[in-house]
Amino acid sequence: YLKDRSNHPVYQQYVDRYYCEIANQLKGLLYKDGGPVIGIQLENEYWRGQQGESHILWLKQTARKHGLDVPMYTITGWRAASVPKDEVIPLWGGYPAEPWTTHIKKIKTNSNFSFQLPMNDESIGNDLVKPYGNYLVDYTRYPYFTCELGIGNQISEHRRPIIGPLDGLAIAIIKTGSGSNLLGYYVFTGGTNPTGVYTTLEENKEETGYWNEYPDISYDFQAAIRETGELAPSYYQIKKLHYFLNEFGSDLAPMLPVLPDDLDAKKALQYAIRAKNNSAFVFGLNYYRGIQKAEQKDVQFDIKLAEENIIFPSQAVNIPDSTIFIWPINFNMDDVLLKYATAQPLCMLASKDATDWYFIQNHGVQPEFAFAVSGIEEIEANKGNVRKYPNQYIISNLEPGINCFIKIKTTDGRQLRVTVLSYEESNKIWLFREKDKKLLFLSNSNLYLQNNKLHIFGESPDRSLISFNNEFKINASGKELKKELRDTYVKFHIQVPAKDINVLIEKRPIFENASWLKTSVDEVEENNKLFNKLFIKEFSIGNPSPIKSSKLYLMSETACRIKANNKWINQMVNPNIVNNIDLTGYLKKGENQLMFAFPFVDGNKAFVAKIELDYFNSDQLEIFTDRTWLTAESYTLPAPWSLISNLNEPEIVTGKKVKSNTL
Repeated sequence: YLKDRSNHPVYQQYVDRYYCEIANQLKGLLYKDGGPVIGIQLENEYWRGQQGESHILWLKQTARKHGLDVPMYTITGWRAASVPKDEVIPLWGGYPAEPWTTHIKKIKTNSNFSFQLPMNDESIGNDLVKPYGNYLVDYTRYPYFTCELGIGNQISEHRRPIIGPLDGLAIAIIKTGSGSNLLGYYVFTGGTNPTGVYTTLEENKEETGYWNEYPDISYDFQAAIRETGELAPSYYQIKKLHYFLNEFGSDLAPMLPVLPDDLDAKKALQYAIRAKNNSAFVFGLNYYRGIQKAEQKDVQFDIKLAEENIIFPSQAVNIPDSTIFIWPINFNMDDVLLKYATAQPLCMLASKDATDWYFIQNHGVQPEFAFAVSGIEEIEANKGNVRKYPNQYIISNLEPGINCFIKIKTTDGRQLRVTVLSYEESNKIWLFREKDKKLLFLSNSNLYLQNNKLHIFGESPDRSLISFNNEFKINASGKELKKELRDTYVKFHIQVPAKDINVLIEKRPIFENASWLKTSVDEVEENNKLFNKLFIKEFSIGNPSPIKSSKLYLMSETACRIKANNKWINQMVNPNIVNNIDLTGYLKKGENQLMFAFPFVDGNKAFVAKIELDYFNSDQLEIFTDRTWLTAESYTLPAPWSLISNLNEPEIVTGKKVKSNTL
């Protein structure tokens, strides 16, 4: 008897072999060797509390024995996770929906849309497994990392949630604002389950006893990058957070979270602060999946920091539904101090003449900036009002957009420019790193940078590209190219040949490849009135995978009986309609025989049939009525041990049609 996921010696032997093979394949890829692998997850959803700690520790020791030496070892932290003290880091997760739950009721509450510290989350995975008693872990000992944030969600047979473009961003903002310094997703890119010899490797009830039924092939997951490679609407939202973290993550990481108490996530504005000394970021969320939230009126924050209180903005703002933001407080911009902004930092680009800072508008919120007067000689805004107070400048009434900027001349002669992009423009922004250089673009098409080449792709043949790096050059050979030079950017218009893809969708008749076989005889007399016309089809099933289901689609103009592998099928066959006969359990691997028995009738009667087999590895087999179906006439119906004699080729009948209203 082998007990899996335990220190049973037989199981350990297999795990040891497995880890050895992984170590061989990861040579040169570990962080210690200059590679990208910084961590190893030892187990997944291992809910055995203290009873499982010794096994997790053994897994870590086995990994190290085979040279899998990395900076951190992790396990999933939710439910009664087994966390040997100071040996592994528990990682967390959160999903927009719960397709794994065993009921079909509407889920009205999801704690992942509320700021909170790491907790023993009972909502991920299933609602059946119970934790191993009372098991408490001091999670404050460990950094707050995530490994399963769902930008999308899978669908199951009984629950099919539709995930919106803001659901994933909202959860990622919630976890980051609550103190997480690592965003790990499941999954960021959807995929396709590989087809194996026996199975498609999906989770299902029939083969594995799993509590949910998932698609055989598709693992699209409604992810940021879809199964097809297309970019989902959520991708354009979540990448803005990634740009922020790549640019300012070193400032954010040491900041500790401060969370308010008892905010009604479905009604009130959700907010949290991450702060260190006198600097902070305010994380805000007026969004809740499945609920139209009210506009939050007259919002103004009073933030108590180590050395001062900051009340902002100067005039209270309204925050509409679906607004998600990160706002800076005492944000250092090349020794110019931004006291606060009601716009989200995006990135900074340095050039010969100036340092350019880019911010983005959050949904419909009016941006306002406040700069400390120290170090500033001049400040102006081309599309906004500048007010000077004893200790700060306040810039308000800005009109966000690519041409909206604030110019700052410092007392030591340097120049800063702050561009405030509109919310709509922020969805079209692209930030890349090429060696030590950052490249910022805005385009109506999708972009990626590879081998120092910028690739532009999208649906429209009329493509615009704005480069905020004035020295950026473009060579669009064979394409019509126009160039406009502006103060802070260069705009390119690229016209590519349109491609017309004509898709023809045609409904295939169920019996498209089948022939009608004649079931009637020339004349029914007293001496043959009790006879039957038999049709025999013999075929071989050689697929290595078990049969998942087998169906017979049959339309006959007369009544009949069906026998499969010498067993009568006691399912009603109705004339003149398409019958769906379940053959699962009757057909088997190897040799098979079907027999149809039609009582004698005269006239011009016929039948048509299709056999459809589905295997657990997603293969399909279709068999249609044709000349390989043999026929004979007999008074008796043959017994299993008797032979059928005088078999002949069937007569094909033409001109028969399946009426659409019978399908």
